[in-house]
Amino acid sequence: MKDVIFIVGVGRSGTSLLQSFLNAHPDIAFTPETQFVRKYLAKASLKAKIEANSASFFIDLLKQDKEFARASTQPEKIISGRKVNVVETYKAFLNNYASAKNKTIAGDKDPRNLDLIKTLYQYFPQGKVIHIIRDPRDVVSSRMKADWSSKTPFILHPLMYNAQFHRGRKIGKKCYKENYFEINYETLISDPEDSLKGICDFFGVNFESAMLNFSESSKELVSEAEMQWKKETLGPLLSKNSGKWRKTLSPSQIYYIQTLCSSVLEEFGYEPDKISPSIITRISAVSMRIVSVIFSVLYPLRIKYLL
Repeated sequence: MKDVIFIVGVGRSGTSLLQSFLNAHPDIAFTPETQFVRKYLAKASLKAKIEANSASFFIDLLKQDKEFARASTQPEKIISGRKVNVVETYKAFLNNYASAKNKTIAGDKDPRNLDLIKTLYQYFPQGKVIHIIRDPRDVVSSRMKADWSSKTPFILHPLMYNAQFHRGRKIGKKCYKENYFEINYETLISDPEDSLKGICDFFGVNFESAMLNFSESSKELVSEAEMQWKKETLGPLLSKNSGKWRKTLSPSQIYYIQTLCSSVLEEFGYEPDKISPSIITRISAVSMRIVSVIFSVLYPLRIKYLL
């Protein structure tokens, strides 16, 4: 098996759609989102506990894991011997899954791995990371509707986007260098063929037209529980699925996002909306920029204690 492909991005940036496109390639197999890295590799204490116990301990743990069960892989097939190595088990899992699909390249998609690029690099220094980037206003709009994030206070969404995006991007470039690749969600949906050709060049594989027929691929990857916020990955491709924030966000919400995520909008060509906010909103937005700096500094603590 060749080195692993990791898809990362701020949640609701199009990671699932990109996963479905790539999984439709005849040589590439993406597992369903098992969250294996954040659950088992990134938690040092749990990793140490697993490796200190017998193989049966980890086998039982994986059998109780609902996300892992989606991959239809029997733990006994990837765990052998008396001593367990979590990293080698993960590699065996990816290899087993790809082999079962008669493919040679394995992929793993988890938006939260944007927080764990150092962990990915520690164990997969020759892997490849694709970071998909989407207009923060559409990301926030989408997160406000998804089951898993709809109850989060509005202001935390742009704060999270800004902190997670910049930290992940900085570490991704530093660690993976030429093996780190960025793609815009808006470009992917407006010109998927050209975008996928660029990604295939990055992987060193040929573009296959089968990749454009991603809906069948999506059915392997999206569970019923995720359908509320991932149904668009089943197709057809919504080539104009951008700018929805104009209809769903209030002027003050747009202003807050554009203030807190201004560097992203500027660098990636997302045109700011012209808004004339109230004096109170202006003052509040300025104060939130200060909060955003503090939030970004403290963000690694969130990863450490809330992973």
